[in-house]
Amino acid sequence: MGTRMTLPRKAARETYDALLRLLPTGGVPTETQALIKRTYLIRHGQCEVVAPDPLAGDFDSAADGLRLTPGSDFWPHKPATDFVIEGSAFAGGRAISMRVVSVRIAAVVKRVAVFGRRAIRRRPDGSVRIDEPDPFLEVPLTFTNAYGGLDGRIPFDVGHYGFVLEDSVLAGDHPGLYPRNPYGKAYFVGSIPDTTDLEMPSLEDPEDLLTEERLILNDPGRWYEQPLPWCLHWMSLRMFPRCAHFFGTDAWFPGPEDERMPEVRRGFLPSGFRTALQHEIGPAIAQEASCGLVLPALAGGEPVVLEGMHPEEPVIRFSLPPLPRVQFVLEGRRQFAIPRMHTILVKPAEHKLSITYAAEAELHRAFVPGIHARIPVSVSVDGDTAIAYPTPPTHRALAKRTS
Repeated sequence: MGTRMTLPRKAARETYDALLRLLPTGGVPTETQALIKRTYLIRHGQCEVVAPDPLAGDFDSAADGLRLTPGSDFWPHKPATDFVIEGSAFAGGRAISMRVVSVRIAAVVKRVAVFGRRAIRRRPDGSVRIDEPDPFLEVPLTFTNAYGGLDGRIPFDVGHYGFVLEDSVLAGDHPGLYPRNPYGKAYFVGSIPDTTDLEMPSLEDPEDLLTEERLILNDPGRWYEQPLPWCLHWMSLRMFPRCAHFFGTDAWFPGPEDERMPEVRRGFLPSGFRTALQHEIGPAIAQEASCGLVLPALAGGEPVVLEGMHPEEPVIRFSLPPLPRVQFVLEGRRQFAIPRMHTILVKPAEHKLSITYAAEAELHRAFVPGIHARIPVSVSVDGDTAIAYPTPPTHRALAKRTS
């Protein structure tokens, strides 16, 4: 199957990107939505507007293989705000073996323990030993450095599929896969493999560290008792608990739905999630932030503190910018809307902040792309020149072109 090549999107304005669309896309539209993205430079605790990063991850124009890549600005509705860090933990000038980095947004705090490389070895008596961490200068804050992975030694009969599966498919559906993070390291079932290049995850929850006693999981059906992969990066749709919002998609070995499941106990999933979601796509499927950084509604102005994520600055402080003023014009009638923050993306080493907002207005009557030759809907951001809805050609006009 070929993929569709798309040109990079160009920002709509010099200080922000925005587009207007009609929702829902699969039926008769009932509302119009504006997606707005602003980019800021964090300087001396202030956020200065700079040339914007364009809206990214359009589901309709992306190549087939990239449709589920995390970090899309095009989700129609997010119940909450995603806060994501793209960056690294830094030692701060001299190599160290361990530190804790943290992010604080208003009253929400998440801390990550960061270690240098720690080899995993087998003692003469067969028990497992974790070496002391090596010194490090920088560790990327990505899920590949967190706990997880695939233990391919678990027996797996592919015969029930009725056809040969590619390795890439097996990696997504295998009893040895750690459901919370297929991209990580140090997930072992029964014993550690007979190899010399084993290592511990570099990123852990400081309140739930992976110890020698917990390193080997004897029963893969009890995967949920292992530590959560602790990170600040994007959460893939393949990862539990996010995947549970897609018709209750579960692990190979389903875990409990009550407080025995850490995600339920810690408030990342509702109790009875599997039963509640088995026949629907839950709205939280759109939340792409890591556990603990899916935030309730933010109003702008909230203080943010980042520790340990810049090579020279131990602490970065700033306040979230105020919400933009959004005004729709629907057939000549003006209507203000309060935008919501869909995604807050911070790149600390670059002092860069991007925020994607969404705002909606109900249509006064139905407009159907392909049927109506003119759809008089536009949006203005902070009093700027309005951005009009790009009405597509009607089916009749397209038929005339091809006849």
